[in-house]
Amino acid sequence: MVRAAALAMIEWPLMKRILRLILGDPKDDDPDAETRPFPDEGGKVVYEIARDRLVAQLSQMDGLDGKLATFLGFGSAMIGILAAFLGLREEATPAAANVFLGFASFFYLLLAGLCLYAYRIRGWDVGPKLGQAWQYSRSYTERQMWWWAAEAYTRFYQRNRSAVQPKVLVGRRAMQLLALESGAIVLALLVVAFD
Repeated sequence: MVRAAALAMIEWPLMKRILRLILGDPKDDDPDAETRPFPDEGGKVVYEIARDRLVAQLSQMDGLDGKLATFLGFGSAMIGILAAFLGLREEATPAAANVFLGFASFFYLLLAGLCLYAYRIRGWDVGPKLGQAWQYSRSYTERQMWWWAAEAYTRFYQRNRSAVQPKVLVGRRAMQLLALESGAIVLALLVVAFD
């Protein structure tokens, strides 16, 4: 019991290892140590894999937000340039060009709505809370801490997956709407050019 209390008070992993060598391992005094859900080995490897997957997932979300911002920016610029071009012409704009401008505007509004919807998908779980890790470090062994953190990262990764799929789908649809808007703009410009 004294060994467990001494090890729980030490927060540095190296000091814990040295005290374990001197005093012995407290799990020798713990009859439940063998029934805990944490295996003896591999916690650090599983932790690193789970953490890397969560980091990659969060990077994917940042990348999707960047792409959506780019799509929205291009869509805004294209519709604005077309409207300015048609408005600055001295001749009357052909009716077909106005129809294609209307389609382009409709696709742009859908694109903007989808992008705003995708930006509202929030609430990512980014990992265990630091305070909780400090609290557990006082009662868990280093091996148990590795497994606890690995399980927490895996759980957060799984939770985030439900929000990742809609955002990816919105990204695909936004790209399609940008292509449709671009097509309508090209057709409007062709009608004006050959009028």
